[in-house]
Amino acid sequence: MAGVGVGLRIAVDLVAGVAVGVGIGWYLDSTLGTKPWLLLLFTILGFCAGLLNVVRTANQLEAARKRAEEEAARKRENGG
Repeated sequence: MAGVGVGLRIAVDLVAGVAVGVGIGWYLDSTLGTKPWLLLLFTILGFCAGLLNVVRTANQLEAARKRAEEEAARKRENGG
């Protein structure tokens, strides 16, 4: 079940980044009359922010996996 939670978190991070970027771009375009340029710009920025969050999550998971492996190795060395 933990894998499903991680996958869901990664998907939500990516979708949320794009959604926030689209929302900001749409609002600024409608306010400033620059359609569609700010929408495109902020969509790309939102996608990049989402990818950055995915990479951070992957790095955190990798660090946690390494810590767990090291802890298991220490327990084996100490006999228990």
